[in-house]
Amino acid sequence: MKSSVAIKMPLSGRPSRPPTSPKSYVSDAIRRNQRRSILCSILNAPGAFLVAMGLFGKLDYDPARIHSLLANQTLTNLMLAVGIPWMLVCISCFIGLGIQRQRLLNNQPN
Repeated sequence: MKSSVAIKMPLSGRPSRPPTSPKSYVSDAIRRNQRRSILCSILNAPGAFLVAMGLFGKLDYDPARIHSLLANQTLTNLMLAVGIPWMLVCISCFIGLGIQRQRLLNNQPN
């Protein structure tokens, strides 16, 4: 006689972990929040670079001394048009992560 054991898999495809204590759940959530903050700051860097170069091209009296493309006003306008919304999306991400972190820290059991 054969015995078979069925392992139930959740929809995500990974086996479910055993239930953990609330304290470890909060610390895991805080670690995930920190990883997302690091990722968001890495994704923010190109937008900040575009805004910085666009402002330099707009406000400096001789932007061609850094690079000849910065003297092109159409290009600097495009840099600002792409960089500013990019940074606003990242800032909204940071605000959401900060609110989530505060909620986790306020509800953390001692």
